[in-house]
Amino acid sequence: MENNLELEKNQAKEAKKENLDNIHFIDSNSGTVVLPSLVIPQEENDLDLKPDFYVNGYETLRDAVRHIKHYEIADDYNEVLQDLDYQSEFWLKFIAKFKSVHWIHLLRQVQIFPEYLSSDDLKKSIKKLLINGLIQRWSYNPKTYEKRVYVYTLTGHGFRFLKRFYPDYYFDPQNFLNLTTSFHIRFWETVDVFQSLLSLPAYNDSTTLFHGDRLLVPSPLQVNIDLSKNKPKNLVIYPTLQEDGENYYKKIVTKWSQFIEQEGNHPSINSLSSGVVILTFYTPTIKRALELNEKLQLTKFSFASVFIVGEMMVKEGISRSFYLPDRKEGGLRHYEFKNIMQEND
Repeated sequence: MENNLELEKNQAKEAKKENLDNIHFIDSNSGTVVLPSLVIPQEENDLDLKPDFYVNGYETLRDAVRHIKHYEIADDYNEVLQDLDYQSEFWLKFIAKFKSVHWIHLLRQVQIFPEYLSSDDLKKSIKKLLINGLIQRWSYNPKTYEKRVYVYTLTGHGFRFLKRFYPDYYFDPQNFLNLTTSFHIRFWETVDVFQSLLSLPAYNDSTTLFHGDRLLVPSPLQVNIDLSKNKPKNLVIYPTLQEDGENYYKKIVTKWSQFIEQEGNHPSINSLSSGVVILTFYTPTIKRALELNEKLQLTKFSFASVFIVGEMMVKEGISRSFYLPDRKEGGLRHYEFKNIMQEND
């Protein structure tokens, strides 16, 4: 099964390059995107996100809950595994990988890989996962939209199901009880960056959860991409919120500096191809990037670093969303990576 999944992943990677014009969320010419994580600052601190137990096809909440599978022993997971088709298993692992995902993220993934995924199958798969109690649906009403938006995470059963059959690191959904709802936004930022870079012809590969031999603050996303023609770089990415304090990011920079000093500029990053590594911060706004750059004093470090700015991805496209710490003039220098919108030779 795993070999088939890997084969289809590679086939989809090639197929997507032929279908950039069909991607609704990312324009193949300008690279402009839609980012569900890009919210106003007040919404970060006051996100009205609540569990939603309704399931399509059932008239009442009580009726929906009555049909959600009840597990008595771990062996009950064996029966569920036999019932899950490839699509359902794909979406369960996708949600597990990114911890919290928007419905828009799921639709976007379908449009990136239309040869292997479909919106009809997506709806069926999500309903199956909900009925089997493997995922939890949440909803909230964004201040910038009229309709409520749906969000999906693993349930405790979904977490234990994956640990049973696919031993790996997974985020335990019990942790949501100890985190503020703004952490969902941080997870959405990771998906937004992943899908935006995944949709580029210059994208090569990506992994999640990098510890750097435990020297680093764990990074939720690493992407191998050709920022310049045929010179792939490994971006080790940390998403940021607009209202974050800087101490967490100072710790990231300190540990990164120690990591580079010990490992050099070409360390092994999970299973990604070797290459120069770049410490990468995603920020929602330019203002936030400027603040962090000043507080972290990135220009005083010798290692490579870059900011990817969400509002610029929306306004001017992915290639114009990169900012480099300017060691000569101070502050940030806008840098356009034109080649990332072009096919590699």
